Amino acid sequence: MAKHKAFAYVVRTDRTPPQLLVMASTEGPGFEVVRGKQDLHEIIAETAAREVAEEAGLTNCVLGRELGIVRWQNEIQHFFLFYAPDGLPDAYEHTVNAPDAGDHGQVFSFSWLPISLEIEGLLVQGSGRFLTQLVEAMQR
Repeated sequence: MAKHKAFAYVVRTDRTPPQLLVMASTEGPGFEVVRGKQDLHEIIAETAAREVAEEAGLTNCVLGRELGIVRWQNEIQHFFLFYAPDGLPDAYEHTVNAPDAGDHGQVFSFSWLPISLEIEGLLVQGSGRFLTQLVEAMQR
């Protein structure tokens, strides 16, 4: 049975061009977006919002919409667009506070990248899979 995973494209629109929240990859060079596995009895949009809160420390983002779904190995991956509140710092660190999660206590370093197709090569671990749809959503 396939497991569901949520990816969160958190964007800030108080900059021109809009920017995507990314964290330095723990797997090597490059950047990742917030992502995580669906918990039991949780709808996948809730998973995305929970992961944004746990991994990035952001609890007041607004869910935009689901940008796409893809099957990868034994996962069904859902990509969501979230709008961050204005005035967030250009870079920050956050310690994951989720005692039942495998990444509890891990410190992630966050920054922002301008949203364009040019950042595709910087996004790793499947994070760039729906970048085209994100760019299109930002042009509306």
